[in-house]
Amino acid sequence: MKKNKIISEVICILMVLTLLCGCQDSKKYPTECKESPSQTEEQVLWPSYEQADVLSDGNLALVDFTHKDDGYICARLLQEVTGIKLQIQKDDKKYNYDLKRTDFTTFPVNMENGTYTIKILQQIEGTRYAICASTSMEVNLTNDLAPYLYPNQIVDYTIDSDVYKKSFELVKEDRDDLTRIAHLFKYVVDTLDYDDQKAKDVSETFVRHIKYCVDV
Repeated sequence: MKKNKIISEVICILMVLTLLCGCQDSKKYPTECKESPSQTEEQVLWPSYEQADVLSDGNLALVDFTHKDDGYICARLLQEVTGIKLQIQKDDKKYNYDLKRTDFTTFPVNMENGTYTIKILQQIEGTRYAICASTSMEVNLTNDLAPYLYPNQIVDYTIDSDVYKKSFELVKEDRDDLTRIAHLFKYVVDTLDYDDQKAKDVSETFVRHIKYCVDV
């Protein structure tokens, strides 16, 4: 088996098939779990980009809020340019993501229900950024787990990803969710190594904290 898979692949395996686990709450060991059919590929959720509700500065970037209640928003650059970030904030928590592509990338809305502030930021110098566009949005998630059921910039996979195909292969003979979780967990523990450099790259490249910003 290949080693040194990035940690996002570990998360992908667990997300695809186990977040809607139907096991009973029990103090018995081993825990009893009702039989249930395996998830099918047709049930896997993929983001879409209808652009029914958007934020844009008209020049640098565009953010699509259409599926905010499904736990994600999408954003893309409008031109090939560097130094553009998407900021997602709720109360005193905020995430700053680099925008690097002109096609849509998905970002999780993962700070529960409430009022979020979304900003498009442009680098001025170093860690100083200007606000190019800003808006607020009300989020009422259709499912508390919704932000974790779609691929996104950090946990990125497609229908052609090895990790996607492997997740179905590992549980194809299982008859309940607890067994599926056990097999996925064992595979992760036995075959994957935590890649410290990849984890550092994710933190510094995609979700870097901006220390000094203009009006941020």
